[in-house]
Amino acid sequence: MDQKELDAYKAFMYDPKNSHNCKECTMNEGFSAWPESRLPCGQFHCWVDVHGKGKIRKNIEIVDEWLKWYSTATDDEKYHTNFDHFYAERMGLC
Repeated sequence: MDQKELDAYKAFMYDPKNSHNCKECTMNEGFSAWPESRLPCGQFHCWVDVHGKGKIRKNIEIVDEWLKWYSTATDDEKYHTNFDHFYAERMGLC
């Protein structure tokens, strides 16, 4: 796998919108007669889901956003905002 193929693989696998997009997945072996309701790749669980449903990428984006914000925030803003709350807001947890 060359770098271009690796980049395409990562872009696909770490995008949660590709969950169960078997038609476009490089892991699709085209199997349709698997017992026990397996996917066309032969797995029980989607490769995209196994790669973290994009959570790793989302976490990196949130940390990058935090660092950009923190580098320009005033001391007062820094005092009144903590990373846990910042993260929870971005993840839709509050």
